[in-house]
Amino acid sequence: MNPDQYAVQDERNAVKKTGKVEDAVKLDINNLPDLLTVKEVANLLRVSPLTVKRWGARGKLSAIRINSRGDRRYKKEADGWYSGQCEELPEAISQAPTLKELKENIEDAIRLIFQFRREEAANKYKGQKVTRRKLQLV
Repeated sequence: MNPDQYAVQDERNAVKKTGKVEDAVKLDINNLPDLLTVKEVANLLRVSPLTVKRWGARGKLSAIRINSRGDRRYKKEADGWYSGQCEELPEAISQAPTLKELKENIEDAIRLIFQFRREEAANKYKGQKVTRRKLQLV
């Protein structure tokens, strides 16, 4: 395998996912088990496992609780999922079972990106005199 393929092999010959955007397109939902773990859903949707749990708490993803610990499993549904991306902010990418939820997820992603960038700028200019103005787009 060469490095730009979907998977790479480590010294134990185990396959690892690379997490690149172009690699997500190569995922085949038909090759996944019927019940997915939090980690599998997170890898599929290219989000963190905590995001999957948060979406579950908000009712955006419905989980099945198994065993005495209450581990979460998610049903695989090949149909009805939408994926979207903000063209002006390519990092804002998401998937959801409905267009309404997709829009909400992308809006959440945009808010998180802006929050991260504000915090990054605040740290960069910490201790310096900075003038901030609100900008409202119409």
